[in-house]
Amino acid sequence: MNEKAQKALQVAVEKGKVAEVKKALAAGADLHFEDPEADWAAIHLAAVHGQTEVVKLLLSLGAKVNSVARGFTPLHLAAQYGDPAMVTMLLKAGADIEGRQKNALSGETPLAEALEAKRIDNAEVLIKAGANFTARDNWNRTLVHKAASENVAKLIPLLAKKVDVNAVDKSGGSPLATAAYFGHLDAMEALLKLKAKPEVCSFGRQGDRGGAAIHCAAEGGQLKALERLLKAGVSLEAPSSRGETPLVFAVRGEEPLKTVKALLALGANVNAKSKKGVTALMIAVQEGLADVVKLLLSKGADATVTVKETTAVNDPKGAMQMVYPGATLADMAKLMKRSDLLKLVSAK
Repeated sequence: MNEKAQKALQVAVEKGKVAEVKKALAAGADLHFEDPEADWAAIHLAAVHGQTEVVKLLLSLGAKVNSVARGFTPLHLAAQYGDPAMVTMLLKAGADIEGRQKNALSGETPLAEALEAKRIDNAEVLIKAGANFTARDNWNRTLVHKAASENVAKLIPLLAKKVDVNAVDKSGGSPLATAAYFGHLDAMEALLKLKAKPEVCSFGRQGDRGGAAIHCAAEGGQLKALERLLKAGVSLEAPSSRGETPLVFAVRGEEPLKTVKALLALGANVNAKSKKGVTALMIAVQEGLADVVKLLLSKGADATVTVKETTAVNDPKGAMQMVYPGATLADMAKLMKRSDLLKLVSAK
């Protein structure tokens, strides 16, 4: 292999210089060689750089339309980075419209890739070409989940003609819960118009706690999403499968102080307890959130609650300490070696 010509080919492909690509190939560059640094063959490189004319040339010279590099076919990459002309060209050349990512966790199709990249133009080409709406990825997520997670609201009604808007993935997450977590209001609106159920289970770091869309909005710190769900009739005290309210999810969430303050202003019960006796204050202490602890106490949170099930906390050095049933919040603060928390909960 002519290494100099191969390097020239790579540079020419990236820059979309068709004449230079021809020159490099004539000088001995290998059309099918996968660069060990980039892991792309020339056609993948052209697709990922959105070079439509180069893709056209490479196909005419025998580039493999369904070759896989880094788990992606050229069509996967074109769906994300190319334009409709490139996607159409690859399809006409025999690209597998339902090809799954290889060596990847999600196993997405080109249509899912287009949705993830928010490339509505490419998604529309794939849909018109007959892409399967009902395909699910390795996490059992539907294309409606994907559209919700990326706020591609325009395509949700079309996708929903063949996909249940209340379908859940492996973690129990629904498209509406997904949109709520990210605060994607347009996607939420589209899903609610299609009768998406707010009570279908959750998405996010606390998905295993059996929350619903409002819990996801609280966890994500998405205040406008919370307001939209309340407007839709969802209760501010809606319990998760463990009996935890959105307030508890907010404490564990992305922006606890801001979200807790907003929920309390809306009238959230500061002393609501889960089935295991967990309160927002208990979680705030466990998480070491002194500002949130102070806020909850100022709103009447009960500092005399005790732990009902064994849990774990970390001290300042990261060492795990076990907290057993019957322990007080002061006991928890002591195990965490947090004098600031101890002072706050002992003052009540």
